[in-house]
Amino acid sequence: MPFAGNILSVLKLTELIGGRYEKIKKLGQGSYGEVWLVADTEAGEGEHYYVAKIPFSRGYNKIFQREADICRKLAPHPGTVRLIETLNEGGRLILIQEYVQGRTLQELLETGELPPAWRDRIILKVIDTVAFAHRLKIMHRDIKPNNIMIAPHDTVKLLDYGAAKELKDRDISATMIGSRPLHGPRADHGPQRTPERRLGPGGHHVSLVHRRPALLLRSGKTAYRPDPHPGTHSPPDRKTRTCPRNWRPSS
Repeated sequence: MPFAGNILSVLKLTELIGGRYEKIKKLGQGSYGEVWLVADTEAGEGEHYYVAKIPFSRGYNKIFQREADICRKLAPHPGTVRLIETLNEGGRLILIQEYVQGRTLQELLETGELPPAWRDRIILKVIDTVAFAHRLKIMHRDIKPNNIMIAPHDTVKLLDYGAAKELKDRDISATMIGSRPLHGPRADHGPQRTPERRLGPGGHHVSLVHRRPALLLRSGKTAYRPDPHPGTHSPPDRKTRTCPRNWRPSS
């Protein structure tokens, strides 16, 4: 039936993002939007799969624009995900990014498929990526095993800059953001100095990833117990608190 075929063709076109990218599989969703694997219907031979980050509403456009700007600045580094383009679809700002094939560090930890020889290489590559961002005064703020992709050819990519922040001169923000189980005690207790405000050699901002790389390689365990009374932000008793340097994970 030619008429029915035309209707299906029109419906097919309406599913394309920007009239070009076809949704293949939903990869997940966060606080601000969904993440989809998409195929470029206009691509010839070669790369044609990408990731589309789609906000739930136009109210999140500013957040998505900030992530796009940060990705452009970090583009020269091989450890960051490339931003292909941004699209305006129905008033919403959509990010089209490089699709990285591989497995997350979290998956490798859970299956026990992470060879010991890989660990130092992964940590060093992540630190190199983070150091590059810090030189540009960009804080990722959500570094965790699920956001570290291990791809073929010894490639390690740091994903998801949705929570990232570009620090300005004299920035004194104490905003706490990211994944709570991986927060350090300074992020969870009181008005103490946060990693965003700690300066390293040469005035570069440094984060806890430089000081606690074991956090990224511990499956199901974190160096700090969750706050039993979230939201109170009461400082711990300094007389009874165990210094993080002396903390040892239970076997």
